[in-house]
Amino acid sequence: MSNRRLVGAACRIAAIIVSMGAVAGAARAQSLNLEGQTGGTATPFAYVIESKPNKVGAPAAGFHWLSGGEEVGNRYQMSAIIGFLGRLEVGFTKDAVSHATMDEVAKIFDRGMMIVHAKAMIVAENSGGTGVPAISAGFVYRFQRGSLEDVPGSEINNGDIYVVATKTFSQIKQVPIVLSGGVKGTNATPFSFAGNSTGWSACGFVFGGVKLGGMVLVGAEYAQQPEEIDGVPGASMPGTWTILIRVLPDKKAKLSLEAGLVSLGDHIGEGLDIKANYRPMFGVAYRF
Repeated sequence: MSNRRLVGAACRIAAIIVSMGAVAGAARAQSLNLEGQTGGTATPFAYVIESKPNKVGAPAAGFHWLSGGEEVGNRYQMSAIIGFLGRLEVGFTKDAVSHATMDEVAKIFDRGMMIVHAKAMIVAENSGGTGVPAISAGFVYRFQRGSLEDVPGSEINNGDIYVVATKTFSQIKQVPIVLSGGVKGTNATPFSFAGNSTGWSACGFVFGGVKLGGMVLVGAEYAQQPEEIDGVPGASMPGTWTILIRVLPDKKAKLSLEAGLVSLGDHIGEGLDIKANYRPMFGVAYRF
């Protein structure tokens, strides 16, 4: 990535950290992101799905629909996840896509995939004092058997390795605040919707939001993406922005419903207009 883009992304990340908070602790256990990890919409949190020490937890399931537009298509993510020992989560997600049209740009995004992911909490929140964040490390592996005819770089085999820190600030009980951010090494762009990138990149991500009235979570996040798309010369992908509203109708925090806007990019190269900014997203997750 160019120095100008790195500096600009760093400034945007810093601005979000300063101006926003994140999700309250009551929502952390069952709220899954697009790829099925506990987190926001596009980023993971350091928290893991609920389980007791020395035991296997109850599973959770999630479904997300992202209306990516004519070029990116409608994305459908169906996820299942389970926790172990109070420190570990392991999950699987099936991603599918449908297109109303199929021009040359849409073919870049015409792929579904399988996703396997796991996350381990290295440091528990407040373990060394009230200012200590939760710190976790995890991976995401995405794959697709075989390639698609006439689709550039369509064979999927990529992944992420990441470290993330998340901290809940509950000094104001009516408005708990959490800051979450981390860095990942990835060779997928963006989230493998467009397949592999041309190599591995270090990308930062951050989430911020606030819990309102104990039942509604409002947040925003930014995730850097590798610029290059394998098999698509001249492509330059921007970072991903999201705005999220998550509702918890269940007082036991087993069920969450969410809606949001996801911005994947617009003009990404000569003749490459993906028209995927401010696209609606809806999701539901349930912990059994």
